[in-house]
Amino acid sequence: MVDFKGKSFSYSELSNLSGVSKTQLKRRYDAGLRNDELVAPVKKHKTFDVNGKKLTLGQAAKALGIPYGTLKTRHANGLKGKALFAVADNRANEILFKGKHTSIAELSRQSGISWTELDRRYKAGKRDDELITPVRDAELFDVNGEQLTLMEASTVLDIPYSTIKGRHAQGLRADDLFSTTHRLTGNKNGATKLDAKTALKVKEAAMAGGKTQTSIAKEYDVDPSHVSDIKNGNRWGDV
Repeated sequence: MVDFKGKSFSYSELSNLSGVSKTQLKRRYDAGLRNDELVAPVKKHKTFDVNGKKLTLGQAAKALGIPYGTLKTRHANGLKGKALFAVADNRANEILFKGKHTSIAELSRQSGISWTELDRRYKAGKRDDELITPVRDAELFDVNGEQLTLMEASTVLDIPYSTIKGRHAQGLRADDLFSTTHRLTGNKNGATKLDAKTALKVKEAAMAGGKTQTSIAKEYDVDPSHVSDIKNGNRWGDV
């Protein structure tokens, strides 16, 4: 429950009244914000002109193949325009594509595939048509009003990707998927495959250090992130 102007509300109730997501309300409440500060409208993400398109920093990072953290730091340091969105020099290095020399950056612009993906494929030995095979669209999720992939949400929210991926695999969605204060224990999570006795065995195996978390996960048919959460007390904290 949340104390708001002398009354108690659930996060869902206050979210419906204010229009602010439960995730945002939890984050603000945990940070000590109260009353009007708690329900202040969420600021829209600032957009920037990137090659003629209006993009947020997260969208620009995806389009240019530049880590979101890099763009965020540059912006915080006051960089603007070309300096903010400059691509590393090595991205202009020439490659051979269908018998002609071009750069990965240029091929990215022509194909619509990110520089990062092209560079990964080229280093993996893919050439010509294999190099520019369309990327299967990653599922997008609404994160504070912006459409992001799980990987992008991980960067923006500063939540380990393995944690978000594990939650998604267990069927969690919306606020539960992206909550920065998410803590579930045992059978309170309907998606868990373990009981208390088995969870204890998982924890003991993970703490012993004789097996990898991946091998333990395969043994008990759970996601490796679930093993990590049990070991760290984020799940089944009472075992």
